[in-house]
Amino acid sequence: MTWLKDARKSIINGAPLMSALIAPFATLYDIPALTQPWYTLNGIKIQDPQASLILSAISLACSVAANSLLALRFTVRSPDRWRHASTASTGIWLLKTTLGVANLITFGATRRNGAGFAYDEGFFCCIMSTVLSGILTSLLLTHMIDMLVRQRQHAPGQLHLDGRVFLLAELALVALIALEALIFSRIEHWSYLDGLYFSVVTLLTIGFGDFSPSTTAGKILVFPFAIAGIALLANQISLIVSVSTRNMAKYRRQLHAIEEATVADLVKRDNEPYLQAEARRLHHITTQQRGAQDLVDLGASFAVLVVFWLVSAAIYHAAEGWPFGDALYFSYIFFLSIGYGDYSPSSPAGKTVFVFWALVAVPIMTNFVVTAIQSLVTHFSRFLTSKTSEKREEWEEVMADYFVPHPALISQAKERLDVLLQEDLDVCERCSSREDLIVVSRSDLRAALDESLILESRGRSILVDQMKAGSTAWLLLQADRNIQERYLSDVGRKDEVKEARQEAADEDILDRIAAYRQSWARWLVLGGRLMKLDEKGLSAWERRELRERDA
Repeated sequence: MTWLKDARKSIINGAPLMSALIAPFATLYDIPALTQPWYTLNGIKIQDPQASLILSAISLACSVAANSLLALRFTVRSPDRWRHASTASTGIWLLKTTLGVANLITFGATRRNGAGFAYDEGFFCCIMSTVLSGILTSLLLTHMIDMLVRQRQHAPGQLHLDGRVFLLAELALVALIALEALIFSRIEHWSYLDGLYFSVVTLLTIGFGDFSPSTTAGKILVFPFAIAGIALLANQISLIVSVSTRNMAKYRRQLHAIEEATVADLVKRDNEPYLQAEARRLHHITTQQRGAQDLVDLGASFAVLVVFWLVSAAIYHAAEGWPFGDALYFSYIFFLSIGYGDYSPSSPAGKTVFVFWALVAVPIMTNFVVTAIQSLVTHFSRFLTSKTSEKREEWEEVMADYFVPHPALISQAKERLDVLLQEDLDVCERCSSREDLIVVSRSDLRAALDESLILESRGRSILVDQMKAGSTAWLLLQADRNIQERYLSDVGRKDEVKEARQEAADEDILDRIAAYRQSWARWLVLGGRLMKLDEKGLSAWERRELRERDA
């Protein structure tokens, strides 16, 4: 049941991020829950009970306060302030959820269903706000309990940063939707919920056509609002995808850790050099895993899509009274942001759910389409290239040129260092044997120090160049390298390191890796000489005892 444990851990760790996505919408729904009537009698809107108005106002105030504390939770650096903000935010969300439930119960107790009675927009908005608040409270409580159990004082740094970015981006998007709904509800004489519905349909470019600006001011304002809304939505989807991709990559590394085959097994089944056998094995395993993981990703994306599709159809079958087949048709039409206009939500319940549901469902459909296309193209391209003789010959050339066995590099390093040592001894033509020993020791020591600088420079250069420029890790390694080069100038070695780095920058990555491995082999030989190891210890130190014949 490891996958259940991993899924539980992923949900708990992602709870603050999911709460940051949901919280602004819970507040957004509180606005029409307070300002819009909750029911009609024979088509006439009736004033809400005083108790419901008071509870709705308090609920809206709690939402604003809880959102502010949630933003503070992702902003403060002090562990004490973070803990206080987290506790207060969770407590207020719990209070807000309780008030929402109490509000619905109070309304049900004071207004009974009767002839001509119908629930209106405010009532369904209160339900949506309460449901979202309940989900949000459950997420925050789960995360808080887990933090207490594990006795963690502060959230992880990356989670802290992601939560702050998520919440700020989501607040900006929801604020724009709320402002657009307010403006268009006034100039077009719509209800506020209709303004929200129009805003979401616009920024998702669905275009049902049931609501469109008719005034001159509306036709002018729809352009900047549409541009801003589409940009903010694209930014939010990009943030979600980037975090999901990073978490999925981490999950893959944990789930598909490649098991090391023993050298004995390789010796029995393969007579080629150990390094090349291991490289071929890893290439085969990673190719299979990559294909399998692509299918898993596609299947998971499709499963999520089907669930949302069926749930959406069930909601609109109940809310709009459509046949289930028509509700399915409507769902994938707006999932794909086509919007023919032959079906569109017209009931208060349907439009209320649509405001949130569309903003969740459309990105899910987009992710499925992108995943499916990428998977099909990748598999087809991989199938074609794997069958060509040119691809196989290219792989064999790479294996022969760059995957040189480690013992062979050790032998080459020994031969090179023997030549350098003989040159040093020729300079000392009349040194005593003791002086010869000192020369050898100094020569090896100086060479080992030089090789250490080259080894570190090449390794760091390869690592830095494979990172995303500007990332935190890239900045750390780059800044550290610059500082080290400044200190090296004090011992007259800065120019040598800079020249090695400049030469490495002009090389292909495989050439640089080959040079790095050669430098590592030379360093091992020098280290063995300096430590005066016996044959057994030397072979172990030089990592060549396993496949001696490869040399």
